[in-house]
Amino acid sequence: ISQVKEKSLDTIYRTTPYSRRPRIDDFDIGWQFGNIDEQKKMLYDFDITNRVNKGWKKVNTLNHYRVPDGAHLTLMFKQNQSTIEPNIMTSPKKYQNDFETKWHLVKHHDNDNKKKGENSFSMVSEIYLTRLLATKGTLQKFVDDLFDTIFSTDHRGSALPFAIKHIFDFLDDQAIKYGITDPEVVHTWKSNTLLLRFWVNLI
Repeated sequence: ISQVKEKSLDTIYRTTPYSRRPRIDDFDIGWQFGNIDEQKKMLYDFDITNRVNKGWKKVNTLNHYRVPDGAHLTLMFKQNQSTIEPNIMTSPKKYQNDFETKWHLVKHHDNDNKKKGENSFSMVSEIYLTRLLATKGTLQKFVDDLFDTIFSTDHRGSALPFAIKHIFDFLDDQAIKYGITDPEVVHTWKSNTLLLRFWVNLI
């Protein structure tokens, strides 16, 4: 459920600097049944409905609450406990602290029996995978724009950045100065310089 809140806030505040975004702990998320005026069920990582088996408590998910595709979910600032439905009146943090062994998709001990050589292929921790995807989404446009600027000629037209034009003019002058008339030599200079001496250093 925390991941749902985090991904929702990442989408809503995608144009806001990370340091100015609200924290997921400041929000509750509710599942709206039917029409907007009908019952709303609050969703939590931990409440009295968590599945517990031999000391392991499973973190609640949308599937646990049987939230269907296309359901209406509402993000709202934290509510007072008196406004929350009776079956979860006790603070969710109480349930979170009852057990030390919690699991989401994979129990940590499930991988304990693997051979040492297989440990390098162990699953990335879920929280870091979520952060990785969020960071990728934030940076993707800038990375795409960078490579489009470097390699694409579709939208560049005939104009080049002044720094590149200066380098190419310098290489043309050097070819004239040293009597190099083969255009392929000058073209090779420019090709190697553009990627290996200009863009690599700039990146």
